[in-house]
Amino acid sequence: MAKGVFVHRADSKMDTFRKQLAEIPLTNANKYLEDIAFELEMESLGFSIMPDDIFALHVELFEDVFFFHKKGAYNFIVGLYSKVDKLSESQKNQLLEIFVINFSQYDGYDFRLWICSFIAKCYSSETTISVFEDFANKYEFKIIADVLVALDTIIYQLKKEGKETERAELLYKKILLKDA
Repeated sequence: MAKGVFVHRADSKMDTFRKQLAEIPLTNANKYLEDIAFELEMESLGFSIMPDDIFALHVELFEDVFFFHKKGAYNFIVGLYSKVDKLSESQKNQLLEIFVINFSQYDGYDFRLWICSFIAKCYSSETTISVFEDFANKYEFKIIADVLVALDTIIYQLKKEGKETERAELLYKKILLKDA
């Protein structure tokens, strides 16, 4: 019985967040979004795995073209970035699919930058490099410029000669050539 009450309260809380998010204007949204993202992050503190209702709200936001054009939308990625260890494999896979599908539509320096950083932190070097290679084959420089920051991180973390390091360095050069 107590479990059902908790789920109901959590649903009500997520509905409150949804209502607050829907009411935020396209302009001057940064502070509001930062506050809501922080509150949402605090909701997951007591859990070892990201609760489904909180994760579902993130999914809704990352698929909503109107949301991710709001200045400050990146705060929701920042919140997940700090909670990567709480994401299940299924949740990680779902996020990666959403990010790959929507990447070219994501707007703004901060949003794409945090998506790239999240991918680099959350997934293996091999998966990350493959995703970024796909981006480099599909998009022009202005869309994939933020990939360079994540590639720098990957190259630094690998710190060795090898196939993955070589792939990352070649991809880095390929992306830079798109800017020429």
